[in-house]
Amino acid sequence: MGRVLVLYNNIRQCCILSLHFHIFVEKEKKMNYIDVLPQIRNNIFYVRIVMTDYDVENQMVIRIVARRNDGLYKTEVVQYPNEGTDYNGEIIVPMFGMAKSLVAQIVGVKINGTEVRVNSTEVEGADITARYDDSLTRMGWEESMNNIHLDFEVISTNNPKTLRIADQSEWGILADRPAIIEIVPPEDENKYVYYLGKNQLNVFNSKTLGINPGRGNDFENLKDGIYDITIKGSPSSYSFNRKYLKTDLIRLNIDKIWARSTVLCDHEDDDVIDKIKEIEFLLAAAEANMRLGNFENVKQLYEKASKLIYVLNNCENCGCKM
Repeated sequence: MGRVLVLYNNIRQCCILSLHFHIFVEKEKKMNYIDVLPQIRNNIFYVRIVMTDYDVENQMVIRIVARRNDGLYKTEVVQYPNEGTDYNGEIIVPMFGMAKSLVAQIVGVKINGTEVRVNSTEVEGADITARYDDSLTRMGWEESMNNIHLDFEVISTNNPKTLRIADQSEWGILADRPAIIEIVPPEDENKYVYYLGKNQLNVFNSKTLGINPGRGNDFENLKDGIYDITIKGSPSSYSFNRKYLKTDLIRLNIDKIWARSTVLCDHEDDDVIDKIKEIEFLLAAAEANMRLGNFENVKQLYEKASKLIYVLNNCENCGCKM
């Protein structure tokens, strides 16, 4: 009888242990672990909700708060499962747009009313353990590289006293770093370096360039010819160069000759008109070669046009001398 009782107790103890183990396993199977993670894709700050089990019966309400360093806060509420919520291994929640100078992070998460902490938090009334990542997140270096494009245009104003340069770069992650502009005037070995006003019009004259400073508040005319202009970001490996043919002085002389020929010349010297047309043709050819990068041709054509201007201005026998 004693042996039977001992055997019964052993069997009973085994059954109890087996039952406890079964309950433990069932509990482990039902526990759903949730990670709420930040990510930037295509210039958008997203929140990724990653679960160990997406096959859930009871709907969850997940409230997410994120912020940017410019003061913008955004709150999104996700219900899952829900016909309007899609997932493919994770739930993706778009929050707001990003730029190179911006930083964003997740600052708060609630699941079914329970505030989730950065460390693991058990959600009341559900077999859920959740946490979120509050790391500061910015656009990746590789993505930032793709959004940096330096460029500028020289704006022609027909004013021989100024040089106007409009920066139209996409500075990306370099936006908050200093940039410079280097200008080499024609027939000058000096390189004039200044801070560049990003995405704005930069105006230079004889005083700001430090060449032909003039007297008082008057500006001297800037030389005609090829200006070699470079803008550089930080680091200086980001740069853009453009050469510009300035022809404001020679065109001002042409205007004066045209004006005098119309009023004074009559038909005393038709050759003057032909020479003016030849000058215009040479300048058009110089500008065409400038666009094609044939800079030696540009110099030759401009010099030939300048010589014709000199001839017209110093002609003793024509009525159109200035």
